[in-house]
Amino acid sequence: MTHLIIPLLLLCAGLMLLTFGAEGLVEGSLRLSRRLGLSPLVAGLTIVAFGTSCPELGVSLSAAIKGVPDIAIGNVVGSNIANAFLIVGIGAMIRPFRCHPSLVRIEVPFLFVMTSLAWGLALLGPLHLTYGLMAVGAFSLYCMYLYRARANPAYSIGEAERSSGGKRPRKYIHLFYELALAVGGLLALVYGSKVFLIGAIKIGAILGVPDLFIGLTITAVGTSLPEIAATVSAARRGSGDVIMGNVIGSNLANLCLVLGITSLIKPVRVAHLAMVRDFPMLMVSCLMLLVLVVRGGKIGRWFGLLLISIYSGYVFFIYGLI
Repeated sequence: MTHLIIPLLLLCAGLMLLTFGAEGLVEGSLRLSRRLGLSPLVAGLTIVAFGTSCPELGVSLSAAIKGVPDIAIGNVVGSNIANAFLIVGIGAMIRPFRCHPSLVRIEVPFLFVMTSLAWGLALLGPLHLTYGLMAVGAFSLYCMYLYRARANPAYSIGEAERSSGGKRPRKYIHLFYELALAVGGLLALVYGSKVFLIGAIKIGAILGVPDLFIGLTITAVGTSLPEIAATVSAARRGSGDVIMGNVIGSNLANLCLVLGITSLIKPVRVAHLAMVRDFPMLMVSCLMLLVLVVRGGKIGRWFGLLLISIYSGYVFFIYGLI
């Protein structure tokens, strides 16, 4: 039992760095985006989504470089499944909320297309330069769409709110603080991802657990802690759009940026088991999000409990196949 102490300490230290790093990066980025006149929606779908996906990026890149692609792909797929079922379920359990279809009329279909693209190309072979360029390029076009849509009230920030940010005293000191938050958070995420990955691999080796299972569960839920924290905060405020925007934006960032950038740096081979078991579950999660958004009704506690139960059943199922 004592041989598990050091890996567990590494795991906890990595999670702490990931959590505080993501918090610093997101907070600093949001403050900077406010200076630039970006709305909370645009910031949430881009800056916050990328910020909360930085742990996944760090872990997946480290895993791919270290030659454990199952953790890299399992981290992305597992995080997206956890976001759709676990995080939405937790938000609904804390406080039922509604999701307005108008806010994500583009995002959910885009998420469905990118999930299908990743699955289809993975069936043909390792995800490499082709997928990386397509994914990063598609996300860049999506960000350009958000910029062009800033005339939409949902995507723009009020003139009074924009101008109020520039009248604060000692604005250059505030700017330095915001930059320090963002850069410091990013550095914490980089080092936290390395420490977390080392701990996760050591625990898996000691327990004899396959890398794919580690990626789908331990690293997936661990790197989703920033999304969980944001969901709890939003649920307490009754902000369903923030919950769904965070989940959908993070899932898009995971597929386009995390998996895309990882594929550009080093080809990622997807295990056959992941293609026939986990990618179908990922597609189910996309369809579920699509139904929730199109339906537009209240997501209650019973439905939240159902989502958490589905995710728990999925974890027990893949654990039973070890």
